[in-house]
Amino acid sequence: MTKMEEHSNAWELALKEKDFSLVDKLYHPNYRGTDNLFGVEMNLENDKSTLLDYVTMVLIGPSLNIYEDEEQLYYEQYHRYKDSDIFMLAKHTFSYESKNIISRDIVFEELDYDPSEGQDWNWKDYEW
Repeated sequence: MTKMEEHSNAWELALKEKDFSLVDKLYHPNYRGTDNLFGVEMNLENDKSTLLDYVTMVLIGPSLNIYEDEEQLYYEQYHRYKDSDIFMLAKHTFSYESKNIISRDIVFEELDYDPSEGQDWNWKDYEW
């Protein structure tokens, strides 16, 4: 299983079932993240609660694995605000230490188009 698949499966279980057991196994005890949307440094517990709140406002669309190796994972993901036609590209960079995520950086870029247009997916595919 790739780092991307492992990460996606863990967070999907957490968001759908509120089961963070796989997430907890992925992250290093000294994990810290930077969230450029909210402008704060995060620990894993902050990440969990912030993401649970965030998904009440947005649909998280498909992810594209850009790069991964033993020490890093970089992927991009489309987001759409549920109550408006505001679209974002989230750029996630993870660093690993001892096979666990030690740090994360997310940069959000607002898009001036709907990334689902002309694609083989639509936003309804990501409602749950």
